[in-house]
Amino acid sequence: MVTQEEPRFYTRERWDNWVQSFRERFNEKQSLDDSDNDFFISMEEDVIIACLKVLRDMKKRRISKKRALETFEEIEDIVLSRVEPIGGDADLMFSSVQNTLLGVIKSCKKSLEKIDKSKPLQKLVSEALEKEKSGDVDGALALISLVGARVLEGEKLPEELIDSIPFGMVAEWLDGIEFMSMVEIY
Repeated sequence: MVTQEEPRFYTRERWDNWVQSFRERFNEKQSLDDSDNDFFISMEEDVIIACLKVLRDMKKRRISKKRALETFEEIEDIVLSRVEPIGGDADLMFSSVQNTLLGVIKSCKKSLEKIDKSKPLQKLVSEALEKEKSGDVDGALALISLVGARVLEGEKLPEELIDSIPFGMVAEWLDGIEFMSMVEIY
């Protein structure tokens, strides 16, 4: 009997290739420019597509919910792994990319659970901002992952909500969720 190899949605080698490619770009220029924004957007999109494919395959019963959760854990371990310092603004950008993707991955994981839809998205975001402000980062992330799970189910993030968020972790997580809502997989 021939066994079919289980699909690998995202690998450490793939992430390391992104990191190494950026390291080489940065070492040539020694500074960031607008083209680097496009690079980071492509890097984020690559991970988001992998996450959305996990959800797609679970919905089509190609993989189990348990396997989907395990896969999200693997992707999270890869994406949040320590990146050797590159220098200055480049390190800040990588940290921001990792934080943005954390919101996406946690949202995907949350979407595997029963979703509470009793509070408006605006209220959840307001509560998350309060938790972030008070230092309860885990609580803020839990609320934002619920927002992301609901977006994955088809709810829309109000434009005015996104535009009014002050810079911080909640804003980065919401950027990832907004980006995730625009990515299409085939």
